[in-house]
Amino acid sequence: MADTEAKKAAAGDASPSAQLPKYLRSPIPRSIVALRQAHHADLKARAALLWQQSPRYARYSAFDKRLPGPGYLKTVANISRAQASIYFQLRSGHVALNQYLHRIAHDDERVSATCSACNISTESVHHFMLECPAYRRERHHLERLWRHRALDLRFLLSSRDALTSVLQYIKATGRFPHLGEV
Repeated sequence: MADTEAKKAAAGDASPSAQLPKYLRSPIPRSIVALRQAHHADLKARAALLWQQSPRYARYSAFDKRLPGPGYLKTVANISRAQASIYFQLRSGHVALNQYLHRIAHDDERVSATCSACNISTESVHHFMLECPAYRRERHHLERLWRHRALDLRFLLSSRDALTSVLQYIKATGRFPHLGEV
């Protein structure tokens, strides 16, 4: 008989609660750890949804689809605040290059979007990192070290391995003098 009742319980047939002892009638309490894990999972899901709805997502996701979080923090953990700031600004496109300064009409309304180093093209992040002929010599180290991946802006601005060489390139261009030692 006990075996039959055990099989019924395993199949989902529960005893009527009136037949159970009083202490077994209420539902089993959830573990605090399980509740905390569920809460954190819900928070992460809501944060990811808010991030994807953010106007910054489109620009930032060109380099990294994930929400900036522990991976990014690990990447920038061993660099100065100024270096981390420039790195994030390059990734987001909100960096003091002429294209951005022209768009926001910074300081002088007559800021040209043209690169002041070469006067050939618009000074965008892509131009600054990969194309500007004025920085060809400085870019050579990246090309020698990373070969074909040195032409992939997504790799350069999202790879933890490339971070130091990217910061060295930025420092060598002299475009951001407040960068500090790399």
